Amino acid sequence: WKNTALFSLGSFGFVTMATQLVILLSFQMKVGVMFSRIALINGLFMTGLVVGAAWVGRWLVRRGAVTLGLAGMHLAMGIFCWFLPQWLQWGGDTWREPLHHALAVLTGILGGAAFPLGVAMVHGRQRLTGVTSGLVQAWDHWGGALGAWVAGLIMIPILGTTLTAHLASFMILLGLVALGALHLPQSW
Repeated sequence: WKNTALFSLGSFGFVTMATQLVILLSFQMKVGVMFSRIALINGLFMTGLVVGAAWVGRWLVRRGAVTLGLAGMHLAMGIFCWFLPQWLQWGGDTWREPLHHALAVLTGILGGAAFPLGVAMVHGRQRLTGVTSGLVQAWDHWGGALGAWVAGLIMIPILGTTLTAHLASFMILLGLVALGALHLPQSW
């Protein structure tokens, strides 16, 4: 359970950062490099992380839907990443900025919601809250750092934003497979 939860959070960190970079690059290509507007998108993304963790993830934990909730977040993020390139093409000039703002918030909500679910999975096996929080945060941040490096330096420049988003979708769905494996009979 613990290793699966940590893998899940690491993959969420990776995919969330890669997805945010796709959104930022799309914004820069369509609107331009205006640092105050890019700062707004990053702020909205971070706000989404808070909303996802504080409301969505906590709500699922309180309902006792920890593993199922985390699996649902994996599925939702996988679908989101797969369709992101198409959604980034919607709207004309009027809707370009609000669309990127909304997608940044939604990326944050999906990524943030996974955090309390992962904490609940790890904490169920480990009784030290401080150790649990530190371990989970480290895996999430390590995944995010890796996602920023790999997506920003390799994936997006070589593969482009569409293939990067589709690979992110595939990567996050691997976590869904890992969560599903937890429920297979042990004789498998």
